[in-house]
Amino acid sequence: MAFDRAVADRVHSALAGTPGVTGKPLFGGYGVFRNGVMFAGVWRSSLLVKLYAGAADALLEPHTTGFDPMNTGRPMTGWVVVAPPGFAAEEQLADWLTRAVDAIPRAAKRKKKK
Repeated sequence: MAFDRAVADRVHSALAGTPGVTGKPLFGGYGVFRNGVMFAGVWRSSLLVKLYAGAADALLEPHTTGFDPMNTGRPMTGWVVVAPPGFAAEEQLADWLTRAVDAIPRAAKRKKKK
């Protein structure tokens, strides 16, 4: 199943003005990067965010699950899938994306391409 382009467009609109942000199709989904570090994406019609240590807390929120694309029963560490009702409002989407940008490790934020 392909990613929902409308969700990807919403993500890019919400991140307008955030420096260093790019996006591209990736493994059947859509990845969003800042300075080369993936921090968000679109998986089918859901939002995908990397929260690192904050992921466990986020999984207690409504409309969230761990990211387990191969259905192995072992979700990828730090990644959270937010179902469409969890980011239906633009404020909700902005909140998730802000949390993901803030979770990018400090070293990655300073990383510069040569």
